[in-house]
Amino acid sequence: MLRHVMIALVFIGFMYGCQTTPNQTAAPELTDSAVTAKVKTKLAEDRAGTLTQIKVDTVKNIVYLSGSVPTGDDRMRAEQVTRTIDGVKNVVNNLEVLPLR
Repeated sequence: MLRHVMIALVFIGFMYGCQTTPNQTAAPELTDSAVTAKVKTKLAEDRAGTLTQIKVDTVKNIVYLSGSVPTGDDRMRAEQVTRTIDGVKNVVNNLEVLPLR
């Protein structure tokens, strides 16, 4: 009898733990391609297009920036803009500063 009571309590515990909380949903995680598209759009809008030559790759919501920019400020700005995008977990900034000639 005690065994049946223990099994029933364990079962009730599992059922209680598996309940969802009303009115709370987990935000869906954006796909890598969606994050890449958002980053490219935001970079294109920023600084009159000076950041449009940046290559953007996203793997598991970690964004990799590569290519070249004319100034160190542009390099930092590209990273700052990227970090503001929803879904970005981290940014790896591999941008090189190559001044315009």
